Amino acid sequence: MYCRSSFSWGYSPKECREKLIEAIKFKLSIVSGLHHYLSEDSDFVALAKQHSVKLIDIRKPKPISDLRFWSGKKF
Repeated sequence: MYCRSSFSWGYSPKECREKLIEAIKFKLSIVSGLHHYLSEDSDFVALAKQHSVKLIDIRKPKPISDLRFWSGKKF
């Protein structure tokens, strides 16, 4: 599901949460650009697991072990 919306402080209002819940129930994975990570919201995590969908937070940084740093070597 793609919802182009901007919310103050990066949190979704209750009405939007209800729409996201409805989308998950229709088996749509959610890609979120909110500052509040849906993948850390226990309600969304449980619902996503129940309906076998993914919660993708594009603002959430990768773990340090997955980051690559330039070594200065030529390829």
